[in-house]
Amino acid sequence: MRPLLVLFAVAAAAAADPPAPDAVVTRSLNSGGVKRTYLVHVPKGLDPKAPAPVVVAYHGAAMTGRLMRALTGLDKTADEHKFVVVYPDGTGTIQTWNAGGLPAMATGRADDVAFTRDLLDDMKAVVAIDPKRVYAAGFSNGGMMAYKLANEASDRFAAVCAVGGTMTFDNPAPKRPVPVIHFHGTEDMLVRYGGSGGGGVRGPALKSVDATAKAWAKADGCPPDPSVADEPDLDPADGCRVKRQTYGPGTDGTEVVVYTITGGGHTWPGQPAPGGFLGRTTKDIDANTRMWEFFRKHARK
Repeated sequence: MRPLLVLFAVAAAAAADPPAPDAVVTRSLNSGGVKRTYLVHVPKGLDPKAPAPVVVAYHGAAMTGRLMRALTGLDKTADEHKFVVVYPDGTGTIQTWNAGGLPAMATGRADDVAFTRDLLDDMKAVVAIDPKRVYAAGFSNGGMMAYKLANEASDRFAAVCAVGGTMTFDNPAPKRPVPVIHFHGTEDMLVRYGGSGGGGVRGPALKSVDATAKAWAKADGCPPDPSVADEPDLDPADGCRVKRQTYGPGTDGTEVVVYTITGGGHTWPGQPAPGGFLGRTTKDIDANTRMWEFFRKHARK
């Protein structure tokens, strides 16, 4: 199947069981002369005047913020732990993020870092934000965007999470060290675990998971060799095993944590796989829970 058709299929599959449309606030703003949109989920019982932690969740290519909400199930985790979730929308007929590595999708026109800054400023009309506890999470192309924000907006983001999306640039140099947590399946056929040389119209040029992790470990002042641990095989029927690599501690207590899902595909760990052709998803870990545990440890200094 051609890559773009696969991405459309991801979007269609994620839309199979969308959440109720009235459960979130829909916002729009002007950023760089373009109307941009995003959704905000505020947990019930959260005091809108008390500064709250925020997770900005970036969808994959050919998806939307609403589909990201359905795919990840992050609303439930936010309700349990009382943080706000934001689901922004990309740009283009095939919605994407200008994170690099996808030239065939003409993502270069939108300044999504500037849009994110504008979004965080605009959110003040909805809820109070704790500026030291703002985080980015992304799936696929959205994970690439999370890395771009870690590199170019470390003044706004305390830590980032990428699921099935690697770094698309060389030598990260954030103004302050940014903790990173990453989840990736070894059988991911869209964003390959070992990276892809690509580039141009033939496909994306993406770094491997290992190269991405080591580059960020270096940028964060972490030791070059990680500690390694195997996660318990809680669900042998899922056909996956999970290994955790931890680089750290680094500067200011930062760390880079990588969950390698052997046998896993282009999926969100702990959530139902949106389509069989995307591969297996592990039930041995829950990405939402692990991500929030990680974020909670790392407020911005």
